[in-house]
Amino acid sequence: MSSFAGELNRLKEVGLQSIAMTTNGVTLKRKLPALRDAGLDHINISLDTLVQPKFEFVTRRKGWKNVMAGMDAAVEMGYDPVKVSSVDIHLSPGCLSVLVNVPFSQKETFDR
Repeated sequence: MSSFAGELNRLKEVGLQSIAMTTNGVTLKRKLPALRDAGLDHINISLDTLVQPKFEFVTRRKGWKNVMAGMDAAVEMGYDPVKVSSVDIHLSPGCLSVLVNVPFSQKETFDR
């Protein structure tokens, strides 16, 4: 992925203004330094739910802590804002809450 971002970064010479990506965040902490070096400007994390047990139920895997660590790493690396998109799906019929976009510009502003 970082080589792809690097290739896109070359397009900035001919007018591309920024490079953004959406990720599930599971491997973000590990991959973000290379993505940043390759020219990634903006990050959006698609998070199934902000609640750890629900995350594991919906995704059928562990990884919520990795996503949180990736979000922290993005903030520490200066991404501002870090956007988090989450749809909270309730398991009762016909109940779907609204899409949430959480600007994540300071570590202290995000309450887990």
